[in-house]
Amino acid sequence: PKCDKYWPDNGNTAFGEITVKLKDTQILADYVIRKIELEKSDAPTQSLTHYHFTSWPDQGVPMTPWALVDFEQRVDINSSTSPVVVHCSAGVGRTGTFIALHNILSQAKETGSVDFYKTLVKLREDRFLMIQTPDQYIFLHKAAQAAIVSMGTTVIFNDSKTRMQHLLTKSISGMSNMEKEFQNICAICQNESNPKTNSEAIYQNTENVNVVDTKNRFESIIPKNCYRPYLGSDSKKFDDYINAVFVQGIYKKDQQILTQLPMPSTLIDFFRLVTQHRVSLIVAFELDKRSTDQTIANYLPSQDNPITASPFSIRSMTIKEDNMWEEQTIKVINENTKAEHDVIHLKCKVHDPDARRLLSLVNKSRSYNPLANGRIIYTCRDGATYSGLACVLSLLLDRIDHDTCLAIPLVVGSVKSIRPQVISTFEHYVMLHEALQSYNDTTAAYSNMEENFFPRFFSLKKKALDEYQAQEGNVYSNM
Repeated sequence: PKCDKYWPDNGNTAFGEITVKLKDTQILADYVIRKIELEKSDAPTQSLTHYHFTSWPDQGVPMTPWALVDFEQRVDINSSTSPVVVHCSAGVGRTGTFIALHNILSQAKETGSVDFYKTLVKLREDRFLMIQTPDQYIFLHKAAQAAIVSMGTTVIFNDSKTRMQHLLTKSISGMSNMEKEFQNICAICQNESNPKTNSEAIYQNTENVNVVDTKNRFESIIPKNCYRPYLGSDSKKFDDYINAVFVQGIYKKDQQILTQLPMPSTLIDFFRLVTQHRVSLIVAFELDKRSTDQTIANYLPSQDNPITASPFSIRSMTIKEDNMWEEQTIKVINENTKAEHDVIHLKCKVHDPDARRLLSLVNKSRSYNPLANGRIIYTCRDGATYSGLACVLSLLLDRIDHDTCLAIPLVVGSVKSIRPQVISTFEHYVMLHEALQSYNDTTAAYSNMEENFFPRFFSLKKKALDEYQAQEGNVYSNM
């Protein structure tokens, strides 16, 4: 290993005269947060928080900057006046990039401008080879851009009305702050989706897959290899491709899947995706367009008529209906292996749902707790427009449940980096805010939450968050 493990998974570990006690752990998709106590017989107990970023690949840099930006916000918002230890394996590459990001953001808060070159030179005066590679230096620029756009936008959910008032304020040009924010997010994600150099594409596996035209409804919406789920097969007649992308949840990587509604040519692939990637819930939009769009396959069985997509047989078990959704339990049977897979299918019956109806459907889908039971598929005609909107709203509500915080630019940016067509219009960005405002108006669950350091394992301190939103930058030693 590149680094010896200096903390216990459970209980205590002794290093000479010092005992390390693990008090609490919060495992998230991109990082782990640990509360640790150090004890020594002749000294008072020392408490510390250990932030462990787990999403930096062994080679290269992260595919998108949003996870590191979220991580930096977590560290910065809960920092104290004590010095902070930052390390990686060699203590120069990833360490230098992270410290540089913090220093760049401090410059932005204090002066309104940044200087990447001077930041690099100063770090290398203090420690040789800080920010070790050109890729890390390029990534620093991307991370800083995303961090500045999302600076001060993570708010306590109960205080989100104040932020909404700010977003609705218009400048002299007549453009609202919300529209400027949306344009900035789109610009960052568009830059991330631009083709990379050949060397980057090879070692990070980021080149677009050699797609089959008959398997893509829209040629402009093609997944990258690094984000798409691969399909396994024992037969040469099936390839590994499906037009779908993984989207990570708050706690687990690759928890959600965005995909287009099945086509006649991808019907088998769709159920390969469902069975091989342990999908427990499918949320579908725009099935009402099947009458006018022949590219949408009939993949839902009726009570008397199962669907056959060899080697799969799909049978309907139960159906419940509401005025907005239809819930159907289906059983997918692989006739070759006799393996059975049950999945709940939730169909939106409303054409072009508004914010309130979208919120209702997402709340319904979240009630099935796919975190415990398996992955969730969001699907619509293009695998981005309505499916992406529902996925983003669900992730935002998960974040609110986790630590009572609303982080719209962070979540929108992270999903658009994977599927740029998600929330592609300002109208949908507004709808997202309207749905969250409706959620805020109809629930009082968060107003009585205790503001401990670890409600639901971990929470951002409200006082510190207020200071962060006021952009009162910290110096390096207060990182």
